[in-house]
Amino acid sequence: MSPLSHFFADFFFRFGKLTAVSSLISYPLAIINTFVAVGLLHLYLNREAWNWHPPISATMPVVIFFMLSNIYLIAAPFVPPEDGQNIYETLPYWIHCVVGFGIIFAGGVYWLVWAVILPKIGGYELHCETVMDEIDGWERNVFFKRPINKGPNPSSHDDSEK
Repeated sequence: MSPLSHFFADFFFRFGKLTAVSSLISYPLAIINTFVAVGLLHLYLNREAWNWHPPISATMPVVIFFMLSNIYLIAAPFVPPEDGQNIYETLPYWIHCVVGFGIIFAGGVYWLVWAVILPKIGGYELHCETVMDEIDGWERNVFFKRPINKGPNPSSHDDSEK
């Protein structure tokens, strides 16, 4: 049996589908939530620099608790369990953490290719517009490809040579 098929057999069938999916989803979510909390903390400490005055916001202790609890959720799975307490029979206890980091990394690579590399190769830039749905009025952001004009700027020509 190959290592990948062994992983799926042990992780999904022996361990249980719901718990395995929950472990794989919750770990990347804890990483994202940590970044959100750090960003909120940064905004709290630099309100005037960012001109950030929301009508409703969480208090500083709530943001700090949220950040610390998510840091715990990131670090705790790497602490080895006591003997006989490993939930996997043949896989390492930290496997869902590594897969979670892989999911985050794959998302970063996707963004790098989609938003940075392909526009440079294709000679365009991504332009974001907010579009309102005509049926229910919901707004959404839509990205459009806008060609980059590499020729001379017509407004910069000197008209004194005429």
